[in-house]
Amino acid sequence: MIIRGKQGAHGPILSVLLLLLLGSCGGTPVTEGGASGTGIGPVLGYGSVIVNGVRYNVDNTTFVDAHGRTLDNLAVGMVVKVTANSIDDNPTSPTGIATKMEVLRLVDGPMDDNSVSLDNNSFRVMGQTVFVGLTTVFDNVADLSAIDNLARQGKRPGIEIHGSTDDTGFLRAGFVHLWSDNLVSGREVQIKGTVASLNKSDNTFTIGPRLQKVDYTPVTSVPAGLDNGVFVEVKGTYRSSDNTIRAESIKLEDPASGQSAGDLAKAEGYVNRVLADLGTTKRFELIAPDGLQVVNWSTATTSFRDGSAADVIPGARVQVEGSRNQDNTVAAKRISLRKPCNIRIESTVTGKTTSTITLMGKTVTVNLLTTYKDGTGTFPGAFGLSNIDVGNTVRVDAFLDTSTALARIVATRVELRDLGPIQFNRHILLGKVESKNLPFFTILGVQIQTFSDIRTSYLQVDGSDFPPGRLLPFSQQENFFSEITAGSTIVKARGTYAASSMDANEVQIQPPLDK
Repeated sequence: MIIRGKQGAHGPILSVLLLLLLGSCGGTPVTEGGASGTGIGPVLGYGSVIVNGVRYNVDNTTFVDAHGRTLDNLAVGMVVKVTANSIDDNPTSPTGIATKMEVLRLVDGPMDDNSVSLDNNSFRVMGQTVFVGLTTVFDNVADLSAIDNLARQGKRPGIEIHGSTDDTGFLRAGFVHLWSDNLVSGREVQIKGTVASLNKSDNTFTIGPRLQKVDYTPVTSVPAGLDNGVFVEVKGTYRSSDNTIRAESIKLEDPASGQSAGDLAKAEGYVNRVLADLGTTKRFELIAPDGLQVVNWSTATTSFRDGSAADVIPGARVQVEGSRNQDNTVAAKRISLRKPCNIRIESTVTGKTTSTITLMGKTVTVNLLTTYKDGTGTFPGAFGLSNIDVGNTVRVDAFLDTSTALARIVATRVELRDLGPIQFNRHILLGKVESKNLPFFTILGVQIQTFSDIRTSYLQVDGSDFPPGRLLPFSQQENFFSEITAGSTIVKARGTYAASSMDANEVQIQPPLDK
């Protein structure tokens, strides 16, 4: 089976959010040989279908997609609901047999007029603010800049988003697909979100912080539980005259649907709010692609990975492993922190173990949640760490885990870029500036030297050149350094690397990345 994957210049992991039953993400997993269940999550890799580290056999899978796509059209980053059996939840290579797989979308419809912001990596689709990041997969469109080019032509492209809503109501995209360059009248649209401002007299409610209006007058069977605060999926058409969604169907989303007490559960999403303790049981509300659910945990029975209990706060992206309770809550045995992905390293691999790769002098940890992409086309089918060798050029998108005594760089995605070494002056390091002292600044301990002449190009967030400085009239260096704040500004540097230092031929300020 072929699974496609494309990445734009601004592109997440992939970081899409999930609820997946019966899987392992490393550490000390719960072993339940032969278990079965259902779940929701993103496609993480090639060879069968990998969802949240679990490799599913799909030989006899029923595939469902509202757009008529088939398994061969499945792409990395798309969110799917998997019904599976015979799960082998072992610590190193969990597997399962999928009986049904359904593609899920978070929002699918026309982009708002002139809504792209390259400064903060966002745009809007039907009133929903969508953020993209390093691991966002762009499909049928190069990147956010290409979408912006369509908007500047006065167009409202039709866009499909996969991902999850965060605690503020914004959408965090793991997959962006372009269906059309402009609005198509009468095309079905779809949106998921939390109901607000419900008015049963005029059959309307809103979704999202920007209060996207939904008119459900055409709906013949309104769900009995429709109320403010519930998570719904709406399908219908878009009325551009007043930017209203005319709903034709409304579905109340239930993360526990199809599950029984005792089923293994794995959910990834954002902490929506922290709830009051029940005795020694701590609780929080998790918002994921299929709605809201309560997670119970305790210091005695729950372990943490890539973070600690102190990190469980509103807005944190987490992955929960545990079991379904009778009351439909999740009893967590492990909570993994999926921290902001704001590191990119592109260089030649100089070392490799079964769980790490080394490049630019930095050891990068990989795990079952790391996504792999073969950008060379050399390895059809399954592709992973075993296919990467010392001497290859790779691109790593990662986050910094500071919960351990020595901070670790943890890879969210690893892409093979070339079978040979990188060109000597094309090494890339992107991350938070740790210190600055003109003409130097540091990222991840690497000292980056810039030059006031044509040896270094200075780019702003939108890709345009920095204006010349007042003190150095022939250089943009002065203005570039004035925009850098140590400890917060993210910069991408490209240049020649040797012995923990880089001579930069290009530096660019980056927008805030991920959450």
